[in-house]
Amino acid sequence: TASMQGVIARLREQEQELARLHQAEKERAQETERLSEAVTRNMPAGLVLVNATGIISSANPAAEKNLDIHGLQYRRYTEILGGDSPLTQMLTACLRDGQTFQRDEVAHLTPGGESRQLGVTISPIYRPVRNAVGGTATPAAPKLTGALCLMSDLTELSTLQRQMRWKENLAALGEMSAGIAHEFKNA
Repeated sequence: TASMQGVIARLREQEQELARLHQAEKERAQETERLSEAVTRNMPAGLVLVNATGIISSANPAAEKNLDIHGLQYRRYTEILGGDSPLTQMLTACLRDGQTFQRDEVAHLTPGGESRQLGVTISPIYRPVRNAVGGTATPAAPKLTGALCLMSDLTELSTLQRQMRWKENLAALGEMSAGIAHEFKNA
């Protein structure tokens, strides 16, 4: 009985050590989740995560500000953005075909009727498929589980670029008219 009690005592010690390790891992996971949420919430670029069924699973405040739509989470992106918007078409292509869009510029019409230019990067999110035998990942067939959309409001920058092009055109027109006037004067 003494040896059995010794084995039971060691098992209890191991059980307590496992419980301590489990608690430490749980706390580490919670801290990582809090950090991830803080980074996402405070980043200046808009971030929208869409799952494979087309439901927005996560969106940060910058995305809501860029789109001028509040309460994006748990809603279908096609209903929020409209079926024919360029952003909807890009997200659909990403979810359907796994297509990636890098640094594209799209026009977005807010619900208030304001036109905005958004710089958008959209990429698919893949999850490796697990092999049933050994539990190892097979590199051949990852599963598309959603799309990640990063966006920035480029409206002011686009406006400034248009103004610069307009001023450059006016300057070229002014130089051309001065040259014509000079030729008339010489003639």
